[in-house]
Amino acid sequence: MSVDGVKKFIRQSALMGYNYLQLYTEITFEVPEEPYFGYMKGRYTKEELKEIVAYGKRFEVELVPCTQTLGHMAELFKWKQYYEVKDIERVLLVDYERTYRLIENMLKTLAECFDTDRINLGMDEAYFIGLGRYLWFIDNKEQDRSLLFIKHLKRVLLLAEKYGFTKPSIWYDNVFHIEFKGYSIPPVWLQSEFSEEIRAAFPQVQMIFWNYVPYSVFNFTRAVNMIKQLSSSVGSDLNGRAPPQTKSPPYRSSHRDFLR
Repeated sequence: MSVDGVKKFIRQSALMGYNYLQLYTEITFEVPEEPYFGYMKGRYTKEELKEIVAYGKRFEVELVPCTQTLGHMAELFKWKQYYEVKDIERVLLVDYERTYRLIENMLKTLAECFDTDRINLGMDEAYFIGLGRYLWFIDNKEQDRSLLFIKHLKRVLLLAEKYGFTKPSIWYDNVFHIEFKGYSIPPVWLQSEFSEEIRAAFPQVQMIFWNYVPYSVFNFTRAVNMIKQLSSSVGSDLNGRAPPQTKSPPYRSSHRDFLR
């Protein structure tokens, strides 16, 4: 979306009473320390991001960065400069210092451009974490991949806090699909429970529920309760679909909502 397109969306959102907008930027923003990050992908410059944030303030719409710090990196891996941080397909190589230097450079840039303590760190759809180059480059022993994901999450949360993002969130699904082995409709995890080890290890971070298919009220409520096994703060993004008729508070955000 162009800068003018974002501004139009901000105006439309404000007219509908929204006051919060997550701007999704996978690798589409400038990172000075990483010249190939977002190269030839129509990335926003730092000045453009600051312009968007300032424009949102005019309409009392808080702009929040929404990025990726684990998966969705296929476009990045097209450049040989980033093969070093590749685990498998779209997933970053965890437990590797160059990976965390990249993430820190990303967060540093976002902190310089956005005026908020909120951030969405992504981490969705990275279900094959630890199954690629990790197995021979980092550790060839079989890992508990849920705990490997949690270890990475904790490391990234520390970096986010370092740059003033004290209210972080992630998409909910990665640990669910690692732990309960993939997709099904309805998902297997709706009838499952997390182990005490996973519950104890999971850090405090808001988890945002999303889906591409309609859920019944029962399954939607069950999904929220399942997420609450790991996090006391649950958000919802229904990808343009109306939510089930529940007694949740009205939606107040342009793109994300918080369920109490």
